[in-house]
Amino acid sequence: MLASSCPFRNVESGLVPIRESFSGNTTASGKIAPSPNSPPEACPCTSLCVAVLLLPTLALAQARKTATPFTSPLIVAKAKLINQTAAIPKTTIFTPTQTGLYRISVYATVSVSDPSSQSNWNYDLGWTDDAGQQNAFTLLWQYGQHLGQFSNDVSSGDGGVVRVFEAKADTPITYDLFQGGGPPDNSAYSLYYTLERLE
Repeated sequence: MLASSCPFRNVESGLVPIRESFSGNTTASGKIAPSPNSPPEACPCTSLCVAVLLLPTLALAQARKTATPFTSPLIVAKAKLINQTAAIPKTTIFTPTQTGLYRISVYATVSVSDPSSQSNWNYDLGWTDDAGQQNAFTLLWQYGQHLGQFSNDVSSGDGGVVRVFEAKADTPITYDLFQGGGPPDNSAYSLYYTLERLE
């Protein structure tokens, strides 16, 4: 029985050896035998054993709830928009669930030029950091009459643009691409971007 293998039992005054609390007959060897009608003795060792067995399980469950850290950038959004002929209004790229450092890589090119075009295409980026709402206007731009890659805000003709920024949790990272400087024409552009979480 469980009671006979346990060195202690509960009584009102605390834990005492079982040999002092058995009620029953003395056997021929002088040992106290429990009464056949006595209920099983409650043992604190049982609760202790159960707790020890449950600890690893609870620790594993808690570990699974913890966010898994990553050692390399994680792509959270990307897009490829080919031969677009209309402007793109303010659009959410991604809404972070936690504050962190992000990096966006953007490339655009005029895929169809219009020699009579008087307009230009412009790419803007928006996000929110510790200071509040932030905007990077005209990160990339190109005339509708010029075939080829957009120029960035630093120099002309050297590919796309990369920007690193802090974004607050629950605030959207957005972009827009508008046509300015003239009426709509027959030019078209292609836009590519990838957004990564760095930490």
